[in-house]
Amino acid sequence: MPWVENPLQSGINKIWQYEQVSASSTWNVNHGMGIEPLVEVLAYDDSDVLQKAFPLSVIQVDTNNTQINWSSPRAGFATFIAPST
Repeated sequence: MPWVENPLQSGINKIWQYEQVSASSTWNVNHGMGIEPLVEVLAYDDSDVLQKAFPLSVIQVDTNNTQINWSSPRAGFATFIAPST
């Protein structure tokens, strides 16, 4: 899914959401934004409740790829937010 333009907020023009369907200790995400975005993560807990989560690390591999690392396999969502380039 490509990022979408967001005309509603000044300065924030790219928003993209990634879904990690199967639980994994490493999420490798190609967001294709061409800039290092802000990343917000939601993950399912042991009771299958989706909540804000704090991974071990969020590594900006380059301007189009991000790696999210967990101590144990997790499924969930990552939202990528960036200004237009």
